Amino acid sequence: MRLAYMLRKEFSSFRRNPVLLRMAILLPLMQTFILSYARNLDVVEVPLSVCDEAHTPATRALITKLDSTPYFHVVRVRLGPAELQDDLDRGTAALALHLPPHFDRDVARGRARVQVLVDGGDSATVSVAANYLALMLGGFDRRMRLDTAARRGLAPRIPATDIRSRVFYNPDLRTLWFMAPGVMAMVLTILLQNLTALSIARERELGTLEQLVMTPIRPWELLLGKLTPFAVVGCVDATIVSLLVHFWFGVPLRGSVPTLMTAVLIFLFATLGLGLLVSTLSSNQQQAQLLNFFLSFPSILLSGFIFPVANLPKALQAVSVVVPMTHLLEVIRGVFLRGSGFGALWPSLARLAVLAVCFFALGVTRFQKRLD
Repeated sequence: MRLAYMLRKEFSSFRRNPVLLRMAILLPLMQTFILSYARNLDVVEVPLSVCDEAHTPATRALITKLDSTPYFHVVRVRLGPAELQDDLDRGTAALALHLPPHFDRDVARGRARVQVLVDGGDSATVSVAANYLALMLGGFDRRMRLDTAARRGLAPRIPATDIRSRVFYNPDLRTLWFMAPGVMAMVLTILLQNLTALSIARERELGTLEQLVMTPIRPWELLLGKLTPFAVVGCVDATIVSLLVHFWFGVPLRGSVPTLMTAVLIFLFATLGLGLLVSTLSSNQQQAQLLNFFLSFPSILLSGFIFPVANLPKALQAVSVVVPMTHLLEVIRGVFLRGSGFGALWPSLARLAVLAVCFFALGVTRFQKRLD
């Protein structure tokens, strides 16, 4: 009965605070849209400046082919190589291609050289675009040598190895498919941790937490009554984001939905435990907010949400193991993209469960000590 009254009180507080309720529902939607579209590393319409000193039909055909692909947009065709540097300096082009004089003759002899200038200021996208450009130039070189050998009646001296790549899970290498599922982990981390810590810190700041302690309610009933509404909000947000990712962004959901739900529920325990821990270390809402920022921002950077964990220094890779968001991201992306089930993802679920038990137990213990 006491627990029922506590739950009624907490849910009534949510209803009486429409701003908080709207933020709890609308904020995940906004974050999903903004973050999924904002971090786009897809190579599309990369501005390319070309210096064609050969002025032959073959080089003009090459420039036309580059401009007709969805990867590049030829912004200017320059007369001299010095002008390419100017395009990079002004930011007009992200890549520059220099085709030297006698380019056709050098290709026929198998010793052609071209120069590609890259704007390293945007290394993530431009490095991929430079690789695409190198592949297209290699294909152009191969076709020209075959045509030259055929006109001369010679056997083409082309390497016999035919290398073909096949991309699994994300054939078009779309950044959106990689980013959108991961937003769920980030939303749950920031939102629930903040809601839990700020709510309890606010109770302490207003003096109402001490009033609750003086009532006959038991500590575990108080704790369960405070955390249940946030757990419900987390489940609703996870459902909304999952549906949005699948139906709006078109990310395929290939794996086991029960495995995904299990990971989210385990992660909720870890996040609520961290929120409790933050609340015990904070005397007011301002301190709780700053401490949440201190914990949430490194979690996003170290979890693999933006940068691959394998690219981190060894010391930071060890730290990422104790970040719950790291293991939730492995499960979410495994379920959405790779179609993985429990058999493939149980190690990540086990590590997430261990962290959830540790953080939740630590948060509950410190919270009960503060009540005493």
